[in-house]
Amino acid sequence: MQEKCEFVAVTKEVNEEAWKEERKKSLGGSEIAAILGYNNYKSPYAVYAEKLGLSEGFEGNIATEVGNVLEPYIRKKFPDLVKMKDQIEVKVYELPYILKSKEWSFASANLDGVIEINGEFSVLEIKTASEMSAEKWEGEEIPDSYYFQVQWYLAITGWKQAYICYLIGNRKMDYKIIPRNEDVI
Repeated sequence: MQEKCEFVAVTKEVNEEAWKEERKKSLGGSEIAAILGYNNYKSPYAVYAEKLGLSEGFEGNIATEVGNVLEPYIRKKFPDLVKMKDQIEVKVYELPYILKSKEWSFASANLDGVIEINGEFSVLEIKTASEMSAEKWEGEEIPDSYYFQVQWYLAITGWKQAYICYLIGNRKMDYKIIPRNEDVI
């Protein structure tokens, strides 16, 4: 990863305002989905306006707040889920830093976690969803916006795959493996 990206030493936990300012300087994974027209909550113009300081942007709501609160719990439970489902030992690390691409100065990633399996690293993206959106997660499906988000993170890190761990309605926790797709990247 070190050859593909670098860490920005601003963390949300230490200084949330500085972290928000740093995020304005680049394009992150959820913004890529919006730019491509695959975000139901944000338009390409909204991203443009936020980056130029013309609008405040989305500050969150109860759903995003609950998702943020549950993220550490899900990250902690993820290794148990993988072991139970696939009999694989994984290590999960929190990465509280913004990653910036060395190749593209405009590209950044805010990973929910990093997975290590036998010395190989993967992206961990964590999502919480209501039971009303459960059909979007059936079979091999994931919402398009999340697919583009993890492809962006894979482009920045150079890694081969991402895991999306999702909790639906506080009742079902599962994950899907998303391989790197060079055509999308």
